Amino acid sequence: MKKSGALGPVWPLAPFPMGGLRSVVASLLLLMMLVAGCGDGTVDNHVPPSIPERSDKHLASRAPTSPVTTFPRHHAPLGTDRGGEYFAAQLVLQEGCLRAEVASKYDPNDPGSWLLIWPDGFAFETEAETVQVVNELGRVVSHVGGHIRLSPAAATFQQATEQGLIEGLSDDCAGPYFLVGDEVTAFDLGSEATELRLSDPDVVFFRERTVIARHQTLMQAAGVGELILDGQCLRLQDSSPREHWPTIIWPAGFTPHINNEGVVEIRNGAGRVVAQVGDQIAGGGGFFDRSGGDCSGPVWQANKMKTLPDVAVYFPKQDGTLTAAEGTELFSGKLILREKCLQVADDVIRVTDRVYAGISPLIIWPPDFALSTEDGVVEIVDGTGGVVARVGDEVEFDAFNLTYKEAKEHGGLAEITPACWGPYWAVGETFAAVPAP
Repeated sequence: MKKSGALGPVWPLAPFPMGGLRSVVASLLLLMMLVAGCGDGTVDNHVPPSIPERSDKHLASRAPTSPVTTFPRHHAPLGTDRGGEYFAAQLVLQEGCLRAEVASKYDPNDPGSWLLIWPDGFAFETEAETVQVVNELGRVVSHVGGHIRLSPAAATFQQATEQGLIEGLSDDCAGPYFLVGDEVTAFDLGSEATELRLSDPDVVFFRERTVIARHQTLMQAAGVGELILDGQCLRLQDSSPREHWPTIIWPAGFTPHINNEGVVEIRNGAGRVVAQVGDQIAGGGGFFDRSGGDCSGPVWQANKMKTLPDVAVYFPKQDGTLTAAEGTELFSGKLILREKCLQVADDVIRVTDRVYAGISPLIIWPPDFALSTEDGVVEIVDGTGGVVARVGDEVEFDAFNLTYKEAKEHGGLAEITPACWGPYWAVGETFAAVPAP
């Protein structure tokens, strides 16, 4: 009697010796192997004959190649100004290099594509075939194809190169180059909200919309004062004789929050706190009037923002690297304190054998000098601990002129600008009060 089986017809077997049974079993096994290797080539739940058993090492060697071949980083300072000039573009991947691309229709003077050099701690990862950039906190800040807003580092590519601050830069990825600062923020082009609200307390928050461009024309009118909450409006309480303090329009990407103490604080696009109500703030921007709607009246449209040191007197000091290019000259005049800035009075200033009026220079002090404000008296202390002058004294000193760039990079001006203005005089080897006649 014939039966049907998986390998075709099967006939009943008659009893026979054990040795013969072994031969039949071996033959059947051989026949099954031959059938498995023929036919339509399919193998049910088996490793294909062409792929050997894989070890972990073999799997690693066959892992897909990363689409990003170069991810340079830099160690340059990230800057203290918040907002200000930013680079807004689309993140693209070109020949293994992550670049910021600005279409010519937005900025015809832009070369179009910039290789991005990221801050220390940034990295990339591939998620579902999408390349993402994560910051030093592990937060995804952008992805290829999306739009990003980038703050600049506080150094140029040339400076960073000369100082050895760049790592991982490959010849495969050509310039121009952009050193990215601490703010790397994704945004939706054309759908950014320019007015935000907090409910408890009730706060109206205005901000700019991001402009796709490499360069922006920034207004330079300085704003300096205390950040206050006036009703529902965030205003700058400055020294101007206005009926209402100006409402602040914040840079693109900034957001309002309530901190654990219940105080309103402002964060930049990177999520870092820029200022909170009660802080002394300063920045560049433009003033104009706004009529209608909430918080009407004067407005300060800020494009840079920083919190000033919480001190009674600003005391910018040299970093020890400054030297006079053509020697120093002897200056004399009255030491005054004007809006926390130590200056020489602008009524009459004597420079060697010449007399000037109306320049009111800011003093950049030697590295070993210090400030004392005990009992409300502002005193200048030299490196030996001795008091050399007090505010209101006629003083005499040798000094040399600094450019704004020199004063900012080597004279401590970066922390307090634009609260204190130039010209900038760096004190040389002598500074003393002139004895009264």
